[in-house]
Order: sequence, then structure tokens, then C-alpha cells
Amino acid sequence: MAVLKVRRYGDPTLRRRATPVGEITPDIRNLVADMVDTMYDEAGIGLAAPQIGMSLRLIVVADDETREARPLVNPEIVEQGGEATAEEGCLSIPGVFAQVTRAAWVRVEAKDLEGRPVSILGRGLKGRVLQHEMDHRGCTPPGVRTVVAATLNVLFYGTPEFSLPTLEALLRHHRVVAVVTQPDRPAHRGQRLTLPPVKQRAIKSGLPVLQPSRLREPGWP
Repeated sequence: MAVLKVRRYGDPTLRRRATPVGEITPDIRNLVADMVDTMYDEAGIGLAAPQIGMSLRLIVVADDETREARPLVNPEIVEQGGEATAEEGCLSIPGVFAQVTRAAWVRVEAKDLEGRPVSILGRGLKGRVLQHEMDHRGCTPPGVRTVVAATLNVLFYGTPEFSLPTLEALLRHHRVVAVVTQPDRPAHRGQRLTLPPVKQRAIKSGLPVLQPSRLREPGWP
């Protein structure tokens, strides 16, 4: 199997409406296997087909009990209730975590890779992951409301230059409250102390910059 490229925030593929999976072919099975490998390689707990460039109603989620990846073909939210707000991240927006309000629980109906119907009741993290991945399909069914803040307060984690397009997109559409980046380090021939690219952009925008020596250091949230 293969680890595929995850499309990042701003990629037009992520805005396309996903289409239903018809016959479950060997190609679909291979795609699911690649999605599972990609999800685990990115240290994720869920992945939708549009995130790897395939506009299909297909997701994989890590089961919170068995820890095995579970594929769901043509999933639909058929029931939901309550409201809960918690921090979320997304493989398509690396380094970003924000408070998002969603249904407290959902019931999802789908098919497995054998074409058999499955029904899943998701609460807590499981329910949140199901809703998050189904957001990527762009096909919330009529009468079902997914509550997501239109403008998010974002704490951005990033250091190198390739993080800048994501940061720029977030600055256009959301409120970046601060950036977390690596400490300044010596660079170039003169070994001058050099600011990370993300810090340079944050200073230009007047954003607070946090530079812990390591994220696991005592006292770092």
C-alpha cells in the first residue's frame, strides 16, 4: 500500500462536493488501504477521501476501542443531539487547533467494504471525529445541522517556510491569536541567529510569538 499526499487548506479539491461510491471494487479497497496508511503516517485518527484528492463519500476512522481503522462507505448522519465544544485539529490544516462546537452525539449509517449496512453511535471523541471527517465530503444531509464556528480563534503551530501558505490562508479567514514556533537558531555561513519563517510573518502581522524550547517542557500547556 502507499502513503498519499494530504491536500492542505486552500486546495480546491477540498471544496468539491463528494459523490457516492457505487460498486465496491478492488480499486476502492486499495484506496481504503492507502487512506489507512496515510492516516497513521500523519498520526491522525480520521481521514476523508477528499483529503487525498478523491471526491468520494468515503472515510476511515480509528476505532476508539479496538484502535483499528474502520472504513465507512457513503456514511450519513441520521440522528444527532446536544451540543459540545472542544478543541479540534485537522490533517489538512497542520499545526492548527481551535475550539469547535458540534453535536454531542450522532448516529451514522454506512456500508462496510463487503457492502453490508452498518450503524454507529458516536459520542465524545468518536462522535466528533465522525462529524469532522464527514464535513470533508461537503454533503451534510437535509435536516441535519453541523454547528461549526464561522470564524475560529486559532493558535498556529509551525516553523518552516512551507507552513506559510497555511498561515496566510488562516489570516485571511480566521483570527490567529498567536503562533507557536521553534526557537531562533544559528544559520547561514556566519551562523547568525535567524528567526524562523513563521516568526518573521507573525511579527509582520503583529501576532504574539511563543517559542518553547520543546513542547514537552514543564509548564508548557
